[in-house]
This record gives sequence, C-alpha cells and structure tokens, in this order.
Amino acid sequence: MGIPKQNVIVVGLGYVGCVSSACLAEIGHDVLGVDRDLHKIEAIQKARSPFYETGLTELIEKNVAAGRLRAGKLDASAIEQADVAMLCVGTPSQANGNIDLSHLRRVCDEIAGLLRPRKKSLVVAVRSTVFPGTCESLLETVFAQTPDVEIVSNPEFLREGSAVKDFLDPPLLVVGGTSDEAAQSVANLYSGLPGEKSIVSLRTAEMIKYACNAFHAIKIGFANEIGSLAANLGVNPEQVMATMCKDTKLNISPAYLKPGFAFGGSCLPKDLRAHLPRLPP
Repeated sequence: MGIPKQNVIVVGLGYVGCVSSACLAEIGHDVLGVDRDLHKIEAIQKARSPFYETGLTELIEKNVAAGRLRAGKLDASAIEQADVAMLCVGTPSQANGNIDLSHLRRVCDEIAGLLRPRKKSLVVAVRSTVFPGTCESLLETVFAQTPDVEIVSNPEFLREGSAVKDFLDPPLLVVGGTSDEAAQSVANLYSGLPGEKSIVSLRTAEMIKYACNAFHAIKIGFANEIGSLAANLGVNPEQVMATMCKDTKLNISPAYLKPGFAFGGSCLPKDLRAHLPRLPP
C-alpha cells in the first residue's frame, strides 16, 4: 500500500492485541507480539490464532510466513528497535466499578525499565480502554524519568465476529497524543486504510471510547424498550425500528447530539410523560 513501515511491539495478545498485531502486519508493518501467556506466544509462532475470529488465522499464517509478524519476549533489544509500543492489556472492572489499571501499569513499568540505553524516542500507544487522564498520569509517574517517551491514546472499535473487517475498514479511527508528532506517528500506522483519521487531544481520545460505548448501550436499551412496548400494543417491533432507522437526517444522524441546553418544545416533554392507555380488549 506504500505506507511508511514501522516497527511495532503489541503488548497483550488477547482479542484486541492479536487482531491488531495480525492486521498491522497485513498492512505492511513489522510486528512483535508479546504476552505473559506462553500459549498465545506459541500459537503465533506456529502461525495459528490462539482463538477463533473470522479471517484471523489466515492473516496470521500469511504474515508469519512473510516475516512481518513474530511473537516473543519483551526485552531491551525489542524496545530498542521499536518505533511504537502498542498496549492492548485488559482493564477489567473492580468490585466498586472502577477499572483495574494494574496490568497497564505493570507493562509500563517493564517498558520504562528497558528503555535505557536508547537513541530514539518511543511512542507508547494505549489501545486499552482507560478513563480520561490515565495516559497523562502514566507519563507523569511511570515515565517521569524517561523524557524520550510520548504517550498516545488510540482506542479500538472492534466487534467480536467482525474484528478483522472492522480493523481494515474502520468505522472510526481516533488518535490523541502528548504532541502532534506522536499522534501523527500512530495515525500513520493506518495509512492506506479507508476513512478519516481523527487526531484529537489526549483526554478527548480517551473520552471518545466511553462516549461510543455508552451510546451503543443506550441504543440497545432503547431498541429493547421500544420492542417491549410495541409487542405489548400488538405492533411489530422490527418494523417500527427498521422504519425509524430509515430517517438518516434526524434519527440515525448527528442531529440532537450536540451538548447544550435540555430538550423542550411542545412535543418531546409531552410524549415522554405519556402513560400507556388502557386499550379495549
């Protein structure tokens, strides 16, 4: 595709990391995947996927054979050669609802400990879902003594079952960095892929991931509520939602999705207050 080739370390070969590794190699980069789970390392080394995802095994086989995709150890030699370290480790929920950043901090500690000596800067791209301010905190704490490190937030928007397609034909591509140069270097990883690259501020990139997930959850909940109401009224719920989605000017569109004053007027408040009437049998 004529893209500028970069050396990329992908840390974490779970769902997001494995798909990202294979797809980055497919578009021309040299990729080293690392993980604490030896099963995942051995699977890539044997040109197999550690789990099933449509089209993933074929990409791994092709790019391992071409020498663009490897799996191995995170060490000083790997860090020395890398242009970008992409972090795809888990950030699971804790019992109180907060996200657990222990895996992310551990990996950053490892990278910081392997950085010296190093003659060029390293971009650390956080692909994991983290709350706004997390990347800045990592830069100010873990990487405080490593001025040649820049941090970028590069959230993923991959769906299980279509992750390879979503990567190679992205619905949204967001990069936010501590500098324009760092953000652009990560955006350049995706050169040649369709769609606009949205380069934003660091915290904005982190927040966009939460905004997207919250909006998806709202859409699912809304469709289910309308489906239940329609079914109770003897109305076909699929027909209601399918027809509603045909309106791409107001319904499935940016309309009404701008922060500002509350909704008002004569219709919206009245219709949302309405109670289900008792219908004759």
